[in-house]
Amino acid sequence: MTIQLQNLHRLDKHFEYLKSLTSHETLFFVGGSIRDLLLGVVDEPTDLDITTAGEPSAIFDSITKKDISIFKTDKFGTITLIPKPTPITAKLFGEMPGDLKYELTPLRLEGGYEDFRHPWEIQRTPELILDSNRRDFTINCLYYTSFSFSKKLNPGTQTSVSVTELTKNLVKDWFFIDAEARILILQNHELIEEFFSDWKLNTKKLSALIEKNGATSEGTWGVVVDPHLGIQDIVDRTLRAVWKPDKRFQEDALRIIRALRLVNILNDKLFQYGQHNFFDFETPTWRSLKKNYYLVQFLAKERIKDELVKVFKGNNPFGFIALLDETNILKYLFPQLHATKGVHQPVRYHPFDVFAHTLLVLYHLQQLNTNYLVKLGTLYHDVWKTDQYYVYTIGLQEEEARHIHGSWLNHSNSGSDMAQKDFSALWFSNKEVEEISWYVKMHMKPGEILDAKPENRPKKIRKMLSENWFDRVNNLFDICKADRLGQFNTLQAPSLHQVDELKEILTDLFDREGQFDLKALDINGNDLMTSLKLKPGPIVKELLDLALQRVSSDIAARNQKKTIVEYLKNIMKTRKKEEKSKK
Repeated sequence: MTIQLQNLHRLDKHFEYLKSLTSHETLFFVGGSIRDLLLGVVDEPTDLDITTAGEPSAIFDSITKKDISIFKTDKFGTITLIPKPTPITAKLFGEMPGDLKYELTPLRLEGGYEDFRHPWEIQRTPELILDSNRRDFTINCLYYTSFSFSKKLNPGTQTSVSVTELTKNLVKDWFFIDAEARILILQNHELIEEFFSDWKLNTKKLSALIEKNGATSEGTWGVVVDPHLGIQDIVDRTLRAVWKPDKRFQEDALRIIRALRLVNILNDKLFQYGQHNFFDFETPTWRSLKKNYYLVQFLAKERIKDELVKVFKGNNPFGFIALLDETNILKYLFPQLHATKGVHQPVRYHPFDVFAHTLLVLYHLQQLNTNYLVKLGTLYHDVWKTDQYYVYTIGLQEEEARHIHGSWLNHSNSGSDMAQKDFSALWFSNKEVEEISWYVKMHMKPGEILDAKPENRPKKIRKMLSENWFDRVNNLFDICKADRLGQFNTLQAPSLHQVDELKEILTDLFDREGQFDLKALDINGNDLMTSLKLKPGPIVKELLDLALQRVSSDIAARNQKKTIVEYLKNIMKTRKKEEKSKK
């Protein structure tokens, strides 16, 4: 196990910047940025949480409003600061990250909770320990500040510190000094209260403690306040609730989802950074989480949605879905996916039930595609096989089965509707829901293109490209490949390279012809009304769409005004004949 104390000094330049904005003497970074720097899974954190003592309105008034975007929320008094480029930011950060943001929330107490989510009462406090007692997990309950130590360098105290030595000393003394990293860790509650009395950092006492322990190293020293032993849990890769886990989860049931998300994302980050010692749940925390799972159903869906997006924008939503299933939460978040458990498929093509197949598809897709909506769409690509397969069991004739396959009961059609329903309930936007449900509805189309003769495939892909953006069609081909990999069946092996060929055809068409749409037609609505003597109305758009479908199959030969007009004239003549025959 490793812990990288020296990384915390990357926060010092942010202190320097913040001190140029406010007169507040003592600021602390808190939570995820400290955790991730200690783990070594972030190079430069950009979403930074800060805390200090005081009333939100007074703190807000003390902050200069020049060269920053700033706003305050009333409920928790959180002040969001988004820096703009200035000479100071150029000096400290070079090219300032575009996503740099600070969220400053004053220290507080919370009394009583309603609806398993919201505190009844919020009180301000100047005490770090009291603020820490309301937080969720020990590894998030870390505070960091810094101060200047003016003593001259003493080379004799510059020694590297092993993790074993660190944890051993913390257990013994409840504080630890690393002279080489210039970091002081405080876990002793009495020392914490002594060094931060009246909310002012007592640099004299801190310096005296450092000198007393023979670590006189000149420069900026960092102070980590760790009242709930989060350092040890980071070293041990353990997720542990602060105080009693039942109380933590019953106060705010969103912490149940956060716990699963946190372990999932941290382990993925550790893996990405080449580390292989992963987080697990402390036993009492895990038992409490599984015991209180049912509280998730009472949460506001928009808060759950935020957690889901964070997971699916990461690299391992597969692991998160598996945790949702193990904790009995899946049925509340993705009810149609949960219903696929135990729904068996033809063994020749699918040796697993629909649920296991879906998880395998997601596992392969997350290695092919980073779009969170594509991965979410994959969750529902086969959900309505539950009812499609049910209908097949009643002894349909061949013609009846063909009709079912072409009806709403076809899982591509009904699954798309179920995706719209469930993701709308989770407060995904109309735009997000439309894209997710589109992937569900269209996921069989690449297979249909592969069933066509090879010489006809470019024509079919060109049509898809004209009707949809390049990225969507490309994403669809990724879903198709993952779907076949998820069948875990050697019968599908020969078709995998064919899916890659579809992607190559798509890319070649896009490079040569671009995105062909209505604007690229060699005719517009005015031309059409003049040529066919039409009045403005829905018929004009309908005919343009028909022209687009025909032209997109062979752009070079068909995208000519005269050719398009002749084609549409024939359609109009056919329609008139059909109308006469009906009369």
